[in-house]
Amino acid sequence: MKAAIIYWSKTGNTEKVALAINEALEAACVRVLLKRAEEATDVDFYNYDLICIGFPPYQWSPPKPYGRVLESQVCCV
Repeated sequence: MKAAIIYWSKTGNTEKVALAINEALEAACVRVLLKRAEEATDVDFYNYDLICIGFPPYQWSPPKPYGRVLESQVCCV
């Protein structure tokens, strides 16, 4: 099984959660890709069995760095 954890953290709280999830998945023998949102624009979500995304909401929307990650996954058919 392969998992990707992509997160954006301003104060460090979301990063702590991402690291805890990473640790638990690795303990379960899952191959994990752990990246900050700024580094994850080239990640293809379809290559993973599990995608964990984390960010604090700002006015019910993702922060701009995370918005770019989500937009990179949109496909026009």
